[in-house]
Amino acid sequence: MASLGDIKNNYEKLKQELKLVRYANVSGFERSLDGSEDQSVKQMIMSGAPFAFLPLIHHCLLVYSSQVAEFITNNGFDLYSKNDMRFMESCFKMLVLHFSYKPALSIKQFFENGYAEHKIILIKDVC
Repeated sequence: MASLGDIKNNYEKLKQELKLVRYANVSGFERSLDGSEDQSVKQMIMSGAPFAFLPLIHHCLLVYSSQVAEFITNNGFDLYSKNDMRFMESCFKMLVLHFSYKPALSIKQFFENGYAEHKIILIKDVC
């Protein structure tokens, strides 16, 4: 598990992990989601906006590896037909039960703005 206190370094490590799992939009993190002058994905991640992290964990668990997605399904975790809150509840439960991983933040904290570095480390560890 990575240590807290160096959010820029943890952000760069997250980008490297996302490239390894072939997340397509890593190079576009400096741009906004819709191409407007709004916040870039990087700014949303660095501020801890929860909706910036959901596509990342979804990709790492369900898109990147069919074997991982199959493992998740075979162990009774249906992550495909869940709303965001239920998706993350199932992810956290799976991480604890099958990977002995204790997230450093709660589900409630995940869905609050802030806690950016904890969220970055969570996604990096999941990837």
